[in-house]
Amino acid sequence: MSRVALAAVAGSVVFVASCSLPNAGLFDRGQVGDTPQYRTEGDAFLRGELPYRDFYLEYPPGALAPFSAAAVGSDSGYATRFKVLALLLGIGTIWLTAVALGRLRADPRRLFGACAFVGLAPALLGPVVIVNYDLWPAFLTSAALVLLLGRRELGAAGALALATAAKLYAVVLLPLVLLRSRRRTAVLGTFAAVAALVLLPFFALAPRGMAYDLSITARRPLQIESLGSSVLLAAHRLGLYEAHVNSIANSQNLGGALPKALAALAGLITLAALGAVYVAFARGEDGPERIVLAVAAAVCGLVAFGKVLSPQYLLWLVPLIALVRTRVAWALLAAALVLTQLWFPRHYGQVVALGPEVWLVLVRNLVLVALFAFLLTRLRRA
Repeated sequence: MSRVALAAVAGSVVFVASCSLPNAGLFDRGQVGDTPQYRTEGDAFLRGELPYRDFYLEYPPGALAPFSAAAVGSDSGYATRFKVLALLLGIGTIWLTAVALGRLRADPRRLFGACAFVGLAPALLGPVVIVNYDLWPAFLTSAALVLLLGRRELGAAGALALATAAKLYAVVLLPLVLLRSRRRTAVLGTFAAVAALVLLPFFALAPRGMAYDLSITARRPLQIESLGSSVLLAAHRLGLYEAHVNSIANSQNLGGALPKALAALAGLITLAALGAVYVAFARGEDGPERIVLAVAAAVCGLVAFGKVLSPQYLLWLVPLIALVRTRVAWALLAAALVLTQLWFPRHYGQVVALGPEVWLVLVRNLVLVALFAFLLTRLRRA
C-alpha cells in the first residue's frame, strides 16, 4: 500500500473514532441537528414535489442530493442514515486530502499529520460535523482542488460548479482557478455549463421561488454568531450597547440600525478580503503550495468577515487548512473549533439570551481573523 493510502486509512480511522466520541454524537440519538428539516425536504422531493415552488428550500438545489439519499427508507431511521452518509463524506474528504498532499509532494510527517487533523474535526467541533450537510460541499471543493493541483482545470471548474450548487461559498474559488489556468474561457464555460445543468431546471420551473430564495440570502440580517454581531454582544455585556435579538431568515440575528449598517459593512470587508487574496495570488507564481494557501485564505476570509457565521461553516476550512504547510494555521483553526464547541450546541441558548458565553463567540471570531491575516501574510511572502 502506498504512503498516501496509508495516511488516508489512518486519517479515516481517526475520523470514525472521533465521531464515536460522546461529544461528537454518532451514537447519540438525541443529536439530530437540522436532520428533521432535511428529512422533510428530502421526502418532499422524492414524492415529486418541486423545491422553491411546492415547498420552501433555503439551500441551493445541490443540497437535495444528500437530503434525498438519506430519505430512502423509514422516517425513523433518517437521522442515522444521514450520520452514516456524513461519515462516508468525511472519509472521502480525508482520502482527497491525502491525494492532494501526494501531489504537493508532502513528507510523511506532514501527510499523516494533515490526515489526522481532518480526522480529529468531530472531536474538536462536536456533533455539528455529522448532523449538518456541509461535509458535502466540502467534499466537492476538495475534489476540485485535487483536480486543480493535477492541472486538470476543466475538471476542477466542473467540480467547483457542483460545490457551488450545493453551497454558494465555493464560488469564491473560481477567480483562483481562472488565475491558475491558461484556458480561462474554457474554464469559465465549463463552470457555467455545469452550474446551469444543476440550477437552470429549478429556475425554469420555479423562477419566483428561486428569486425569492436568492433575495432572502442577499438580505439576511447580521447573524448573532458573526464577527460584527459578536463585537456588539461584547459591548452589550459591558453596558455600552443594548442588543436586541430576532429570529428572521431561519437564524438568530441582531436587529436595529447599527447591526444593519454592520451587515452592509461586513459585505464590503468580505469583498476587500477576497480581493486582497486574489491580488496577492496573481502577483506571485502559481506553484501548488501557493494555490492551497490562496484557496484556504479565500474561504477563511469569507467565513471570518461574513454577516452570517454558523458553526458548520468551519467545516469548509478543515480540509483546506490541513493542506497548508504550517502548523500555526492548524493550531489557529483547532482553537476556533474548540472555542465553538464550548458554547455550541449545548450553550447556544445562553448566547441568544446574551449571557457571558458571548465572550467565547468573540474570541472564536478573533481567532478566525488572526487565521486569515496569517494566511494572507504567508501568501504575500511566498
